[in-house]
Amino acid sequence: MSANPAPTAAQSMSVADKFLAAAAELVPALEAETEALRAFDLARLPVCLVAKEKAANVYAEQVAAVRAEMAKGTLPPQARERLKVVVSRIDMAGARNAIALQAATAAHRKVIDVIARAAERRSGRVAAYSNSGRMAEAPRGARPATSLMQSQVA
Repeated sequence: MSANPAPTAAQSMSVADKFLAAAAELVPALEAETEALRAFDLARLPVCLVAKEKAANVYAEQVAAVRAEMAKGTLPPQARERLKVVVSRIDMAGARNAIALQAATAAHRKVIDVIARAAERRSGRVAAYSNSGRMAEAPRGARPATSLMQSQVA
């Protein structure tokens, strides 16, 4: 009996192959989230985010392994060329994802602003926000605008 078990498929893969496998998971995860963001599909976003984070973590590990191989000079030139192509694909998918995230964030802010303005109109108050984004408190002793008007009318 051998004390060393047979290597698993992942163990027998080269560093470049592991990197390519990680990229093969990350690109579709980025694209799925980008599609959900563009469609403003809020129900699908949490699943997409979890998949993207998981794939990004594995990818980051593989990037570190590839960099270590490159530093040692043990990464074959043909593998380097394949990796460059994949990295450019990831960069493109990441850029599209970033644009979709920015657009969704801007749209979300607009919706929040519309809701806040509607609430202000309904309540008759005008909300003010501090630098931290929290509602600013009225100075002590200040009276609401409606009570100022009532005192002048009465």
